Order: sequence, then C-alpha cells, then structure tokens
Amino acid sequence: FWDLRRWKVSLDELNATAMGMDITKDGGNLRYNVIEVENRNFKDYMYYGPLPYTEVQRWTNLDQNAGWN
Repeated sequence: FWDLRRWKVSLDELNATAMGMDITKDGGNLRYNVIEVENRNFKDYMYYGPLPYTEVQRWTNLDQNAGWN
C-alpha cells in the first residue's frame, strides 16, 4: 500500500475494488468464489498523508499537506 502511494500509481488502480476469496467445503471438494471485499475511494490528495496536528502547532512555518486542512 505505501509503495503504491509513493510510486504515485494511478487513481484507477488505487480505487479498484479489493477482492477476496470465499472458500466452502462441498463434500470432499473445496469451492472457491471470488468476492468483493471493499470498495476504495482514494483521492489525489491522499498520496500524502496528514501531518500530526501537534507538529503543525509546534512549527509555525509548517503547513498541513493539501486536502487535510
């Protein structure tokens, strides 16, 4: 996850639905079904996380990262 943000992977890829696997046992056989786990909503300002509020208060020349005000 952190590498994807650092490399600035496209928003289309970062917003792709997270997929998982539902495994059920049917007699002696296993059945595998791909399921949706989480819908992602990644915005462009999220490439950079917010700075801790205490640090912004401590250093007057430090500005919060865009989008996190």
